[in-house]
Amino acid sequence: MKRTIERRNIAMQLRDGRTKPSELFWRRLDKLINAGQSTIINFHGESGAGKSALLNSLIDDFSARSEQFSNVVCLYHDFKSGIDRREILNRWADELERRGCTFPTFRNAEEALPELFARDFSDWAGDSKRLLIFLDSYELLGNPDRLSKSSLPSDWWFREQLLYNLPPTLCVIAGRTGLRCTGTTTLERYLI
Repeated sequence: MKRTIERRNIAMQLRDGRTKPSELFWRRLDKLINAGQSTIINFHGESGAGKSALLNSLIDDFSARSEQFSNVVCLYHDFKSGIDRREILNRWADELERRGCTFPTFRNAEEALPELFARDFSDWAGDSKRLLIFLDSYELLGNPDRLSKSSLPSDWWFREQLLYNLPPTLCVIAGRTGLRCTGTTTLERYLI
């Protein structure tokens, strides 16, 4: 029990000793809503540092206030449950269709292309909706800095094909490794 409490305490404050992750999250969410600024927040650190507990806490806080954010659509994925891009995008499409979004281009394509998912979501969202994505265990997607056979980072499909084509999005990523900036979306890295 004591070990769990210690881990949660670590996640309540970033290593700089000043910034609380929840305050950072709410500031970035405000920028997303009011200025349409897309951002990736990357909380990273060793196993057991409290990254998953932090994500769950942020999700719970957002859910408790969700009535205030009717124009923000929230999605979640833990890569422990799978890394197949088709499964992830189909699961998200199923969830969004329950909210009224349709995916005619994405659903009718032979391949689950992230750009098609983003196009269909953008058509539905217009200028009025914002997207909030929480991702846990991101390191299981593969080392984002390792080049694959195609000479692209292994998370290329997510960061460059999906996020780049979505309307304003706040993406909160937790994983063991810090991400490198790809140049298309503001990336803020914080060691937990």
